[in-house]
Order: sequence, then structure tokens, then C-alpha cells
Amino acid sequence: MTQVTKSDILDLDASTLAKKIKHGEMSSTEATTIYIEHLKHVNVRINCLVEERFEKALQEAKEYDKLREQGIIQGKLFGVPITVKDMFNVIGMKTTSGLVHRAKEIENEDAEVIKRLKREGAVIIGKTNTGVLGLHFESSNKLHGTTNNPWDESRTAGGSSGGCGALVASGGASVSVGSDIFGSLRNPAHFNGVITFKGGARQVPNEGHIPSPAAYPLQEAMLGIGALSKSVADAELINSIIAFKEPEKVDYNEFRLLIPKPKYKITSDTRNGLDAVRAFLSESYPVETNVDVPHLHSMLTIDHLQILSIDGGKDVWPIAFNDDDRFPLFRTLFRELTRKNTDYDYFFLKTMALGKVGTILFGTSSKNIAGLERKIAKKIEDVNQFLNKSILILPSYPTPAKKHRALDGEVFSNSLKVLRKMPYTSYPNVLGLPALSIPITEDSNGLPISLQLISRIGNEQALFHYGKILEKEFRGYKRAKHLEHS
Repeated sequence: MTQVTKSDILDLDASTLAKKIKHGEMSSTEATTIYIEHLKHVNVRINCLVEERFEKALQEAKEYDKLREQGIIQGKLFGVPITVKDMFNVIGMKTTSGLVHRAKEIENEDAEVIKRLKREGAVIIGKTNTGVLGLHFESSNKLHGTTNNPWDESRTAGGSSGGCGALVASGGASVSVGSDIFGSLRNPAHFNGVITFKGGARQVPNEGHIPSPAAYPLQEAMLGIGALSKSVADAELINSIIAFKEPEKVDYNEFRLLIPKPKYKITSDTRNGLDAVRAFLSESYPVETNVDVPHLHSMLTIDHLQILSIDGGKDVWPIAFNDDDRFPLFRTLFRELTRKNTDYDYFFLKTMALGKVGTILFGTSSKNIAGLERKIAKKIEDVNQFLNKSILILPSYPTPAKKHRALDGEVFSNSLKVLRKMPYTSYPNVLGLPALSIPITEDSNGLPISLQLISRIGNEQALFHYGKILEKEFRGYKRAKHLEHS
């Protein structure tokens, strides 16, 4: 067997690692052991992994090695170690979603996404940290603590798939699987410098994801599930495994690339990255800059908040508050603000409180949302027509990673900064669009900056095609290697 170093394995994406294991260039046991030992080291610093299944993972890896010796090699992820967000049910593991009262509940059935990954040979080595129920913008909770950004531990890893993002950025697994209802894949990918793909509306099953937004079609359509990865090839690979169907074949030559001038304020480094991409693509491809992107404005963020506030979060209330219909939300919020001695993160409680208030403010009880449904349906129709043979390139977020708690503070600001900060993030969620996020550059502090490629459902192949072009030309994935030497 060819000798490979620890660094080799930590840098490999899942696609390459699967090939090497299948061809006998390394064993699944070797790869899994190296990832486990590496995670034990870096997790002390960045707190990305919240539950491990190291012993079982090593047993599974040995079984895959025995199968390979027998010539039985099946599955796109044959013997490949991965991690998943702590919002997907995995047999024998807890799905806490950051809730203290779920700390001892063991699941007896895999989420549908997990079943599909296992059928393709994935070895799950653990679960990653998240914001409480995925309902705020950083990965912090009273049960597991806060995930740190591997490029600067004083900064956020983002949320709610921040544990996935930080783990992949530090080389903790070949790939990690998360979810996104308000930028929860794309913002962590942007802040940690990894690649991600958010599937479009209802393209991936959400059974066994906690919470499940299936109670309200508008919310379900906003949820996207996908990989945080080291390569576009891996984002495409994971999507091919977990999606209901393979993307349609497209003719890339028919596509136009739309790179509008930023409508909302972004940092100069972000702008420079956008300008560099525009200049590079303009040399070989049809690029349009003077385009009026339909519905890309602050009101789209209002739409997002309206959808999230349907029935004041009644569907997640039993999970959030342990089936307590009379849970004193506003009193607990005040106590957490003043004393910080509750079981709940302050910004999660604030999200739930805003949901209750939003139902009244926006008139979004489930009995009274027909107008909202018609409005969103019309916007989706407009944008699908606009993106028929087009790729839209936008910032992932206006700034690189901020200091801990600053992002949640900014988004939940009473000055309504969310309306200016979140339109780029909200766009794919509200309109149910697939989106691919690629690290393009870094700021003066070495913090990653990504751009997202967006199109309509059915154009996923074009997203992956142009994503691979940008990945090759620009920053792409880099591992935060300095954590190894601490």
C-alpha cells in the first residue's frame, strides 16, 4: 500500500479519498484513525464536534477494508469518514439541536439523508455544533458551548452549521453535511473558507431533521440541505447522493453570467473579490453587469421574517420547550438577558419572541397567509423566468467573520440592520433556489471571503460547472493548518 502522510489525508476531499480507499492506496481504517486523532486535537481549540462515535466508526472502517479485500467495493463514499450536523437523527446518537433538555435522548432511526449517505458507504465519526434549533446566526448554545472560527478563534464560525464549517476548515473530516433555512450553510462556509451547496426547494428529503419545517409549505420550501466541503466536486457528489433525483443535463454555452454591482454595502475586500471574478469571467464567458435582479431588495428579508413567523413558531415550540405549552418565554428572555442563568441562548429566545410578535405584526397566522403565499409564488415565478439560462453571482455576506456574538447582535439589532445585511443571504431561501458558495479571496486579516452562485432548480449542473472554474482560479478551499502545531 502506498505510504500517505497525515497531512495528505487531511487535505483530501471525499471524492479523492473514496477513490484511494477503493483502489487500495490507503485503508478506511487508516483514514478514519487519522481524522479521529486530528479531531481530538483541534476540537479542544475550536469546539466543532459535540458528539463522537469513534469506536463504532473504526469498527465500520475495518468492515469496509475487509469488503475491499474480498473485492466487494460499492458506494460513492466507500469507507469515507464524514460528520453531520447535530440536527440529523443518527441511530444510537443524540439529536440535541443545542437544547439542554435533549441531552440524553438517543435516536433509534436514521434521518433519510443519513440513510442515503450510509448506503453509499459513509462512515459517520461524529456530530457538529449548531445554533439552538438552527434559529440564530452563530453556533452557540448552553449545552455544547460556542464554536470558534479556525482562522481566528476570537471570531464566529457562523451558524447554524458553524460546527460543520469550522470542522471542515480545520481538516476534521473529508466532508460534513448541514442544512440552511436562513444562510445556515452559506454563511458558515463563507466565514470558515469552505465550499457549500444548498439544494433548492424540496430537492432533498428532510425527514429526521430536527426541527422539521414540514408543517408549513412556505417554510419547508426555504430549507436546503447539502455539504460543507473541500471541493465543488464533493458538493456535487453529496447532492447526487441525498437529492431525490440527479440534476438535469444542461448546455453550459447557453448560460449568461449575471454579476450586478452590489446594491447593499459590502467590505472593500469583498468588492475586490467580486470585481476580480467579474474581470476573469468576462475574458471567456458572456457576463452582464447592468442587470436589474428581480426582488433583490430589503423587502425580501421581510418576506423571510414573515415566513419564519408563521403561527409564532408553534410548530417548534414542543421541541424547543420540552412540550411545555405555557413556557414563560418573555420572562425567560429577560432572565437570560440580565442574569444569563437559563438553559437557553439569548438570541434563540429572542428569535422565538420575535416570532410571536411577528405573527401579530405581519398577520401570519396559518389561517391568514393566503396573501403571503400568493406573493411568494409570484416572486418565484418572476425569478425562475429571469434565471432560466442564467447564473447570478452575489456576495455570500457583506463582511468576513465577525467577533463572537457580534453577528447575532448585528442581525437582531433594533435598528433593523438585518434589512441591509441579509438580502444576499435571504434570496435563495425565500425563492427556493439552489446556491453554491465558493471561497474567492481573503481580507487583510486572512479571513476568507466567498461569493455565491445562484440559479433556478434544474440548473444545478451549470452551478457546479462554473463553480469548478472559479474554485480553480481563485482561493478555493484551504485548510487551517496552524491548529496542528498548537
